[in-house]
Amino acid sequence: DSTLVLTNVTISGNEAAFGGGMHNSGPLTMSNVTFTDNTATVIGGAIANTDVVEGTNVTMSGNSAPEGGAIQNEGEATLANATISARGNARQDSVHPQPLKTPSKAGATASI
Repeated sequence: DSTLVLTNVTISGNEAAFGGGMHNSGPLTMSNVTFTDNTATVIGGAIANTDVVEGTNVTMSGNSAPEGGAIQNEGEATLANATISARGNARQDSVHPQPLKTPSKAGATASI
């Protein structure tokens, strides 16, 4: 599998059934990426993930979906220095159903 690499990217104002901003089904590496104001009608306001996601300096805000307002994680997601929030979800969860991993390095945090 090839890895999709996103650097210094904003994904905003999109709508889809699965993954309003992005439906990820392959390896994904993100650095300095913002997902804002994306909407999913089913799951994953910002991202619907079924593979591996690694991210640093990632912001997911103002995204919405009935489940997983920010991220619907069915795979493995590791985020460092991330800010994650969702808006107006039916289930009020930002991350659903699998938890995110945060690296144990100094200064690595995820705010959910």
